[in-house]
Amino acid sequence: MPMTRAQSTQATTHRTTLFLTVILLVVLSLLSLWLNVDSYQSQKRSYLQYSASQEQSSLNSSLRALSLHALTIYKSSLFKDSVFRLMANAHHGTDAEKTIARQHLYQTLLPTYKLLSADYLRQLHFHLPGGISFLRFHRPSMFGDDLSSARNSINLVNQTLSPVSGFEEGRVFNGLRHVFPIIYQEEFVGTVEISFAMDALFNSISHGHAEYFNLMLRKEHVTRKVLPSERDNYQVSEVSDQFMVDKRLYLSSLNARQPTIPDDFRPKPPQRLTQSEMTRLHRAVRAEFDAGRAPDLQQDHLHHLVMTLDQQDYLIHFLPLHDVSGQFVGYIVNHQRNQALAEMRQDFWRHLATNQVLLLLLGWLGYFYLRKLVRRQKQLAWQARTDNLTGVYNRNGFKRLLFDSMAQSRQEKTPLSVIFFDIDHFKQINDEHGHLLGDQVLKHTSDLISDGLTRKDIIARWGGEEFAILLPDTRRTDAYKVAERLRQTLAADQSFPFTVTASFGVHTLQSNDSVDSFMQTADSLLYQAKNRGRNCVVVSKND
Repeated sequence: MPMTRAQSTQATTHRTTLFLTVILLVVLSLLSLWLNVDSYQSQKRSYLQYSASQEQSSLNSSLRALSLHALTIYKSSLFKDSVFRLMANAHHGTDAEKTIARQHLYQTLLPTYKLLSADYLRQLHFHLPGGISFLRFHRPSMFGDDLSSARNSINLVNQTLSPVSGFEEGRVFNGLRHVFPIIYQEEFVGTVEISFAMDALFNSISHGHAEYFNLMLRKEHVTRKVLPSERDNYQVSEVSDQFMVDKRLYLSSLNARQPTIPDDFRPKPPQRLTQSEMTRLHRAVRAEFDAGRAPDLQQDHLHHLVMTLDQQDYLIHFLPLHDVSGQFVGYIVNHQRNQALAEMRQDFWRHLATNQVLLLLLGWLGYFYLRKLVRRQKQLAWQARTDNLTGVYNRNGFKRLLFDSMAQSRQEKTPLSVIFFDIDHFKQINDEHGHLLGDQVLKHTSDLISDGLTRKDIIARWGGEEFAILLPDTRRTDAYKVAERLRQTLAADQSFPFTVTASFGVHTLQSNDSVDSFMQTADSLLYQAKNRGRNCVVVSKND
């Protein structure tokens, strides 16, 4: 039966409405998809950056712990008159006297060396001044060779008479070396090295999940440092031909040994990735490098790489390694199974599916939701630039304005000054009067200082009780006058039952100033004011 005109119009309206609704739902669905993907990618990037920084922090902490351990060994076992006297005798003695001193030193410290070598100690090595090997406990028959051309750590101690710690490749071994001066009766008579194997570091920074550590050294560094007869201990990395790995560390990283300490105090052995996993993982990583999708390891940076094998995620961190001279020599590479990335993906798909269902149910409400979201984002952006307590700019907002002001100052060739000031004895105010009154002091100080500024001046709470003031088109002398006037105003204020004062640092933009150096100079001047007794103004000398 043919449709009437009214029915046709109604059907057309229905189709149009349905079409517009579908279009809106498609647009909102695509937008939802984009937002979810963007959020997921941002979350993933943040997680990877955080994970990499945590690995770097763990590495640095472990290096400091091993340095402290070496210092403890030095002070408890080697810093003895009997040991130093033997080194003095060797320094001044004939070859025969050196032999006697070497034998006595070896017999004296051999029990200590055996005990420590069971717990990752790789070398206990004494040297005469000038870097001449005197006694290697791992090879007592090898001595008298000049190490100055290969061992910069020993040279540094000879030059500075101060301890030196860090990674260093030797002629035979690499390791975390800690070299100490030996000074007997105010005379420098030699040095002693306490060196740990790298697996000591690996076990120190191990986590609860399964992982694998590796040491990748630059090929040219190994070739330059290691004796030809000892290069068999290295092999070309499975990841990159430009790097080599220490084969002596390969098995120890796959099968971590336990320190020889009593069972009651023995920590749980670190979990390791299996050799099969590592073989497949290395093959996959090599494919990434060959395809140009992996980071450039020639760049001295912290890198990370995510690999997925058999639905299992692996996170690989390349932690840059430098020797005692600060030269980039390679990477400590951490491979670990990772569950967080899979959970992140599951959350992504779950959230995406939920959003799509909600969009189908809510339809046109999506527009209002997005409008509200945009408003909220703008509000958050404003809050991100403003200090909640004082109502002035926070550090982030101030630095944005500072960047623009510096560019304008240099373009227009006008002066630009900055004032840093810090409330004196603020901790004492908090301790004696409570944090509530302390907050009132911060708010009142901010208001009082703001009232003393012009409309073009910018004040921000830099952090804690420290504030920063940007003075466009203001020279050093005028900035000093402003700071002094503000200091007097604050000191004369009687709003509280105690006197509130502040210390000020004033600096004017120089041609060689960066954003960071500009602020750091003012900050250092502030602390000079603190050191001069507080409640004063210190200004930079350069105009």
